[in-house]
Amino acid sequence: MVKILQRIEMERGDIVLELHKGKKRNIWHMRIRVIGKNKYIRKSTYQAELGVAATIAQNEYDKIRERLRKDLPIEELNYEQLYQKWRAVKGLHLSKHRKRSVSLGQETYLLPFFGKFPISKLTEKNCTGYWKWRLAYWTEGPGKNNKNVKFYVEKPSGNTLSNERQSFLQVLRWAFKQGYINHIPDFELPYKRPAKNEVARPAFTYKEYQKIMKWVRDEQYKKFSSKPKYANDYGRQMFLSFLSFGFETGMRPNEIFTLKWKQVEIADGDKGFGKYLKINVSKETKTKKRTVISMPRAVSAFKLMQGYSRHIAQDDYVFTTWKGGRVRDYAKQFKRMLIELGIETDMYGDKRVPYSIRHSYITFRLLRGKVLVQDLARNCGNSVEEIEEHYDHVLNEQKADELTGDFAIDAEAESIEAQLGKFLHSPD
Repeated sequence: MVKILQRIEMERGDIVLELHKGKKRNIWHMRIRVIGKNKYIRKSTYQAELGVAATIAQNEYDKIRERLRKDLPIEELNYEQLYQKWRAVKGLHLSKHRKRSVSLGQETYLLPFFGKFPISKLTEKNCTGYWKWRLAYWTEGPGKNNKNVKFYVEKPSGNTLSNERQSFLQVLRWAFKQGYINHIPDFELPYKRPAKNEVARPAFTYKEYQKIMKWVRDEQYKKFSSKPKYANDYGRQMFLSFLSFGFETGMRPNEIFTLKWKQVEIADGDKGFGKYLKINVSKETKTKKRTVISMPRAVSAFKLMQGYSRHIAQDDYVFTTWKGGRVRDYAKQFKRMLIELGIETDMYGDKRVPYSIRHSYITFRLLRGKVLVQDLARNCGNSVEEIEEHYDHVLNEQKADELTGDFAIDAEAESIEAQLGKFLHSPD
């Protein structure tokens, strides 16, 4: 804790000079009240002599008043300095996954381009220049001769660029609220994105889901009659379990990969009808802490994993590598499976990704019509508005099985759907 040896007020208390005890010498620090902003600016004068420190503080006070009179930001920062301030205040509250994503985009692209720009002088022209620089980064720009990078995409996806844009604007919006800037420049994407209500998230049809699950069963019971003895077999079995687990819980891939054994409990349904998983999602994920109620078949997948996993201590991750590390991604394995089964894209030609498993879960629950949208939204960590916006399109072609009577709902599943509603509406 800083020891204050002396305190002096100037300008009727708008300036306060404090002499802080130091290891080698004592230094004067200034605290200046920003009139009309209900905030203070604290800085070191880097001076040991009171007279020099008072002059520096007075000059800083006059400069701030002049900037306020001209309706200019009270402090001039470049973008890198602003980002560090934002990170120290707002970045602490991000999940680990989000922190990693933001840091990657900021440190690889945004900071190298915008870092030295004074934030008060950021314009639409600067932002347009960023996209031109960014799109050529790996082909003609700084990344062209980077030998440390083994994999990159020459033309980044619209989703990647959108994430960078949101990260940049998040920092600028905070700067605007703090009074560092007086306007936020337009920062339009270089790719035209379709309207949200035109985007149908690529899910699987029910018949495609059945095809995948048959493939999973064939792989598990034909090739893995016993515990995996080799790392490759172990990883393959984990991937198969990921498919089963994802379809029966609707959890986001990152939520599944960060799941630990201690967060999962096998529970009994009402009146003894079936069992289900009660999953406590970590607060480190996108939607923070919540409880997920699984479909009944998730119990079998979970028990199978308990039987073959090499790492089942309470603090171990459920999905692990051979040596016990956390699984990060199954994108390559997922793509190979889709190609093998001939279902790589949906009816519109959109490529499916591991996240499509979650979209399928939500679509199937809506097709069944047995769960209230509010309950489904809570279970999935979505808002009702997101569910209605992205899944209101549930297509007639996807309803065909239901309309012809092939989409059967077993009594066990109906019981769990009812249990889900009861659990989510309970006062606890």
